[in-house]
Amino acid sequence: MKIKLVIFDFDGTIMDTRKPIVSAKQETMRRMGLPVLDEETCAATIGYTAKIGFLRMYPDMDDETADRCVTLYRKLFDEIVRTEPPVLFPKALETLDKLEEMGMTCTIATSRNRKSLLGFLEQLGILGRFSYILAQEDTALLKPDGEPVKKTLRDLSFRADEAIVVGDMPMDIHMGRNAGVHTCGVTYGNADRVTLLASGADFVIDSIDELIGIVEEKTQISNSRRFYENQVAPMIRKEFPEYEDRIAVGLSGEGSDCFGYDDGISRDHDFGTGVCLWLTDEDMALFGKELDKAYNDLIDRQPGNNLTVRLRERRGVMTIHDFYSKILGINCDVKTLSLSEEEWQKLDHSCLATATNGEVFRDDTGAFTAYRNMLLSYYPDRIWKIRIINELHAFSAALQVNYARCMSRDDRVAAGLCRLHGIESAMQLFFLLKRQYPPYYKWTYRRLTELDEEGRISKWIRELSETNGDPEVWEGRKYSPKYLNLSDPVVLLSERIAEEIVKMLQKHNLIQNSDPYLEKHVDTIIRAGGLN
Repeated sequence: MKIKLVIFDFDGTIMDTRKPIVSAKQETMRRMGLPVLDEETCAATIGYTAKIGFLRMYPDMDDETADRCVTLYRKLFDEIVRTEPPVLFPKALETLDKLEEMGMTCTIATSRNRKSLLGFLEQLGILGRFSYILAQEDTALLKPDGEPVKKTLRDLSFRADEAIVVGDMPMDIHMGRNAGVHTCGVTYGNADRVTLLASGADFVIDSIDELIGIVEEKTQISNSRRFYENQVAPMIRKEFPEYEDRIAVGLSGEGSDCFGYDDGISRDHDFGTGVCLWLTDEDMALFGKELDKAYNDLIDRQPGNNLTVRLRERRGVMTIHDFYSKILGINCDVKTLSLSEEEWQKLDHSCLATATNGEVFRDDTGAFTAYRNMLLSYYPDRIWKIRIINELHAFSAALQVNYARCMSRDDRVAAGLCRLHGIESAMQLFFLLKRQYPPYYKWTYRRLTELDEEGRISKWIRELSETNGDPEVWEGRKYSPKYLNLSDPVVLLSERIAEEIVKMLQKHNLIQNSDPYLEKHVDTIIRAGGLN
């Protein structure tokens, strides 16, 4: 990821306001004759507007009483902070300075009212460090809705994949996820690590300065590069000087870290620092055993680096032939740099992404990179078109034919399967027409959002994944293959996606016709490509 925009929560993330907020709420409860709730209950409402906070603590409270509570609470809060001013969390100022130095755009999205927020920012001397502030009054929809983030993106002209929300409460994480941006929870505020991860946080940090490592793209790839430069390369230079320029080194293959997608969730298994060292078959026989021992001795000396057996198999010393053959599932001829048509047809899209992901840190002979570049040059034209044809047929059959049939029969389970198969084909078509290999299925949509510059297909695919269709609009309708029931959101979204796919096909000069019924284009591509 390449982060350019950091959207901060305020209370519990930048400024430590827990004590005055809880004290003011509990004193409000006393003066209003309400049962006085404990600190944790009061703190759990931090992040909501004051009124919503009181209504959550007292579900039977009427609006008029809630308004009176808010008025009194704000008066008491202002009195408390005048005598005991809240302070910035440790390292907050240094972190904001560093982000500014890095060229990051820093903003705030909070449920605190604007007057109060600006007063605190001026008092703390950090108002100028935020180029955009969105407070309670600035949007009709507040956390956990994604609108505060979406409005920030619109107003500042950033894409969702360029932004990260940083907050201390689940509602901050939900707000970010609902807007499709990266999310980072902080444990020093009002929620713990388990709660933040359960809310879907991509990252969880214990100190605000850890954010720098995230926005600097310090993923495991960059950690592994530093490990190579600082430890592996000196070891090779010292122990294998005559072979140094014959050892290709990098990080590639299986694992979220090789795609740059390692986060707080993926790091709970098969994760740790290491690199791949690729040798020709001849060099493996010559010094591979010795290099393997020296590398593993180095790994074993790393503090806390208890690598699993599976991760050790993915890293370390291996032949170029074995690396590619294991991932692709075929016997790769890495010297001729070629695959037969039959071999191309056997390959799964995601295994090709796995074989070509990550980074190569050094490859003086070019032997490893040559095969990598051959794969990256993409499918031969005939194979490419055959795969497009197969996915056009699959999408059309699932969403443009069988979905309507299943809904007409009120077979909602089968209709749901049609929707899922159609989503998969839509994503495969997108990657084929972008001439990119999609990663393993759990990362496919994430990668698609990164490639979808206009954001339409990714938006509609997400909506389609969250939509179950509307059985009521099918009641009493007799099935007809010529009728499009656009009242059903599944049908409407499917047609929108199909229209975008048609545009992509036209850009590649594969078709001229604009008909969104994708099955119609199968024969056209077959005839034009001589695929009969």
